[in-house]
Amino acid sequence: MQDNFENDITDEAGRVKPQWFWYLIEEHFRENGLVKQQLSSFNNFVKRVQDIVKTDTFKFEVNNSDTLRVNPADEESHTLEFDETKYRYPQIKTSPNSNVKEKIFPHEARIRGLTYASELKINVKDTIYRGGKLVDEKTSDFFDLASIPAMLKSKICRLVSIVKLNDIIQSDECQFEQGGYFVVKGSEKVVIAQEKMSPNTVLVFEGSDMAKYPFEGNINSLAMNDEVRSHKIRMDFPKNQEMNKDLKVKVPMLTMSRMMCDVPLVLLFVALGYETDEKIVDAICFDEKDNEMYNIVTTAIQANEYTTVEKAREWIGRNSKRSNKEGDEIVTENIEKMRRDGTSKLKTDLLPHIGVDNFESKAYFLGYMTNHFLSVYTGKRNGDDRDHLARKRMLMTGGLMMELFKNALKKLTKYARNKIQDIVSHKKSDNIDYGKVYNSKIITDDCKKALSTGNWPQPGGKEARHGVAQVLNRITFTSALAYLRKISSPVEGKRKTQKPRQLHNTQWGYICPAETPEGEQCGLVKMLSLMAQITVALPLQNVQEIKDQLNSQYCKDISECLGHNMNTTTKVFLNGSWLKCTDEPQKLLDDLKQYRKNSEKGKVKKVMSMVLDQLHRELRIYTDAGRCTRPLFTVSNNNGELGINLQKEQIKQLCIEMGRNDENGQKKKLWANFLTKGIIEYVDADEEEMSMIAMFPSDLLNRGSGPAVNYTHCEINPALIMGILGSIIPFPDHNQSPRNTYQCAMGKQAIGVYASNYQLRMDSLGHVLFYPQKPLVSTKGADYAKFGEIPAGINAVVAVCVYSGYNQEDSVMMNQGSIDRGLFRSMCFKTFLKDYKKGEETDLMFFRPCEGTDLKDVSKYQHLDVDGVAPPGTKVRADDVIIGAFYKGKSGELKDCSMRYKPRENGVVDQVVVATTENRAKMIKIKMRSIRIPQIGDKFSSRHGQKGTVGMTYRQEDMPFNIEGINPDIIMNPHAIPSRMTVGQLVECLLGKVGALVGDVQNGTPFQPGLTVDVISDRLHKLKYQRWGYEALFSGHTGRKLDTLVYMGPTYYQRLKHLVDDKVHGRATGPYATLTRQPLEGRSRDGGLRLGEMERDCMISHGMSALLRERLFLASDRYQVYVCDKCHMPAVANQRSSTFECSCCKDRTHISKVEIPYAAKLLFQELMSMAICPRIYAEM
Repeated sequence: MQDNFENDITDEAGRVKPQWFWYLIEEHFRENGLVKQQLSSFNNFVKRVQDIVKTDTFKFEVNNSDTLRVNPADEESHTLEFDETKYRYPQIKTSPNSNVKEKIFPHEARIRGLTYASELKINVKDTIYRGGKLVDEKTSDFFDLASIPAMLKSKICRLVSIVKLNDIIQSDECQFEQGGYFVVKGSEKVVIAQEKMSPNTVLVFEGSDMAKYPFEGNINSLAMNDEVRSHKIRMDFPKNQEMNKDLKVKVPMLTMSRMMCDVPLVLLFVALGYETDEKIVDAICFDEKDNEMYNIVTTAIQANEYTTVEKAREWIGRNSKRSNKEGDEIVTENIEKMRRDGTSKLKTDLLPHIGVDNFESKAYFLGYMTNHFLSVYTGKRNGDDRDHLARKRMLMTGGLMMELFKNALKKLTKYARNKIQDIVSHKKSDNIDYGKVYNSKIITDDCKKALSTGNWPQPGGKEARHGVAQVLNRITFTSALAYLRKISSPVEGKRKTQKPRQLHNTQWGYICPAETPEGEQCGLVKMLSLMAQITVALPLQNVQEIKDQLNSQYCKDISECLGHNMNTTTKVFLNGSWLKCTDEPQKLLDDLKQYRKNSEKGKVKKVMSMVLDQLHRELRIYTDAGRCTRPLFTVSNNNGELGINLQKEQIKQLCIEMGRNDENGQKKKLWANFLTKGIIEYVDADEEEMSMIAMFPSDLLNRGSGPAVNYTHCEINPALIMGILGSIIPFPDHNQSPRNTYQCAMGKQAIGVYASNYQLRMDSLGHVLFYPQKPLVSTKGADYAKFGEIPAGINAVVAVCVYSGYNQEDSVMMNQGSIDRGLFRSMCFKTFLKDYKKGEETDLMFFRPCEGTDLKDVSKYQHLDVDGVAPPGTKVRADDVIIGAFYKGKSGELKDCSMRYKPRENGVVDQVVVATTENRAKMIKIKMRSIRIPQIGDKFSSRHGQKGTVGMTYRQEDMPFNIEGINPDIIMNPHAIPSRMTVGQLVECLLGKVGALVGDVQNGTPFQPGLTVDVISDRLHKLKYQRWGYEALFSGHTGRKLDTLVYMGPTYYQRLKHLVDDKVHGRATGPYATLTRQPLEGRSRDGGLRLGEMERDCMISHGMSALLRERLFLASDRYQVYVCDKCHMPAVANQRSSTFECSCCKDRTHISKVEIPYAAKLLFQELMSMAICPRIYAEM
């Protein structure tokens, strides 16, 4: 048996068979999960916060030297800086005034409407000087700096240490919980990854104003220690007819931040110390044969009037925007001050990612940027693709939280400085309470506000980003997982641009090709593919190690290669900074790959990428955050034969050790071992561009036809290009593309089991299917998303035929007998919340009123218990009271502020929670449940975008049946297939039939070379069934055999959340608006059915004047007005005494009664208030 196992792993040539790769993929998901990109980003933020607070940015000094009548000997100064930091797992106070705290878990935070946050504790070092002498150094006790919302399953969450299944269930969490989101004020919030352009990269695009600037070069320079604010530099070169106002010839111009005008390129070179023409030409022109570029540069040099460093910096200082603390612009004529300002500008705003004082390196990079731009301008190099994935970075939760934290910490530092200054000035510095000085609410409130509203403040006064944090969609388990892998593009949805929306070639394997919303967000909101990851920035010590590697024998300084030598040498970049040059790039690349392979830290292997661009002679190394990466097999050449580096023994060892623990009781990290051995390599979009990747291991074999391809990598499996919801679709490669997109949208709306602890949760809305089934035809991706364990659908027997015509236009017919037996029956849960503020709580009384109480309808209160709350198991109807709350008015009468059950259908109280909020106010939550039985109008869908509503339900005896007496559960229309081209559904039905007969789940994973329709049909034929899935059916009405064979078999169907019971609406009379006396709008307010403008036009075209009068007037806001027949103004009428008088002409006899809409009467009164006189002429 052991021999058979080993022989089954490899083929005749000794290569591992592709089906065994799935064990490796399974190990990847067991080790990394599906939300690793969220957790690793947030954990990095938690770690970096401890370093950020210790920087000099948040160190300050205050003194009392400005205070009146202070002797020099009594001058006192305090220098404050943060010392040590530590985190505490989430806790909550037992009472508002108590210092006693108790543990809190995410489930309790959800139930009680609390924020699940970890305390960041810190102490402060205070250095005190008096009279210029050091007198004391204090270190405060630890105090709360902030409460930082804790991402579930992160390092600061209590769940991170809970590994065993029983312990997870004991903590009231879902056993499949993967974390990656926050709990803020009881609501689950997820931070959506934000797409942005790559920083520190020179990009040349077609100009936004093509008439003036044909091209524009851009770089967003972002210093390594500053993740918040980037400095954008734009380079433009006008067309021939466009001239600069100050210069007589056209020259390249740069737009810099905080400058009042554009800066001529040559002037900037001079300011950086390049005063000679030769140095400027050598810095820009790399090819001595490129006369066109040479002419542009020399023309710009001749046009430059500022030939010395002092004059150039003075010009920059004069044209810089300067402002005081109040924001008013400062104008100065001091030349020395201007030069200092110009120098400061060059240090801080010009290419800060290269350094502050390194003007030489900035000049080198500026020359490279100019060469790149002019090469595109002169047509010698193609412009950059704005939509290339390598030009994009994903701003994850950690980066966004760091933005928020830094801004809030600056506010807090400013607040603390003012507080300390006030204390020192008033000579009260003997006993400073640092906990009060550093108000923890400042950072805490900013974090809560951003996560609650989703509006993320941006630095530099920019408009806040909207929709960054969103409520986690919990309709199904897979929809919640998909939300955690969402990516949002900054392009506005209303813009009709197509390029950013289209699927780009470089997105293969990183972005799901199917999962994107319909409508204006189509293509702008994307989902990560199954195995795609987002990088976290490499620590500075590792970056320094890479810099040390660049000091090898193959590298030389940039200064040695400037000028025409640059045309034959290769430029070496690290995260956008030009560091070195090399004449042997391949050897240097091999050394760097060897360093990556030998690195002991797995993070270097996952994050570091290298690209050798032979065309442009560039070696680019990246270690920054936000790049999409994915794992691939590495390929090696063994005696002329290409093959992946995975061996039979390694797969065998993997199968043996999967799920086992190591010596410390932790699960063994087997995936990391494959990464360490170099069998698998993480590749980003830029490195992939310069790689040759085989789709299947069989493609590596040189079969003699055509030239041999030098492959560098091999796909693990092409099915992994799909996202979470796309992976649930069986045979998506057989469907038309939009159908897969529709299913990805409907997969989020399917009713199933959304969490294993749904009975404990108090979600505002939830649907649970009574008898969910795992699909007969599943995919490997669905297994990793736990779709088989927590499913959202049922395997229904589906017949594709026309039967009595009630399944036209995408509707379906259903078997009422199956429905009665529980097919697609579900439970709807709704939670009602009553939150009583602390001020009200003492006055409120909760009880069940008895007969004789001065209330309108005491019978509505009969379901309440003695404590005023309906107990679990109580059946309630619409408008019944579920929480009886009363208070006494000023005159002692009983006022009712009870809560009523508003939905129209009946319900049962499922669960009641009485808790206290963070402010110790009383809160009552009642979860109601109601059964939803499928009926005509409910929406259903297969997993192939074939959606439809129920058009008719037939009794079982009226449904067609086959020779075995099997009735179909669903009858769908055959006309839904040809135009939609959902062949995948037909293949699923065929394979599902095989699965039902053999009693096993079948594999519907896409891109299986050996699985064809012929193979499936042969299997079905061997099981004594018709080869193509057809069956002879007999009519349930007549008992006669139908004329044609019918395609019938099990297909996985989903019940969607769009139910008739939630949408049916109609009324005769009901509430109306007080102002206009017209019916209210909306089902929830029992509103009327509006006859709109288009309906009105239709009625007019048919001449239905009486119907129009009834709908628009009689059934709406009919009103009687008395009008004077002489002056035609409204009259005053007293119907009780039958007296009428015109208030204008005082006539009492010539008065007519007119019926007009109340809205018209309101308009007339408003016109009269504006001294406009509307007159009504009544027909006699």
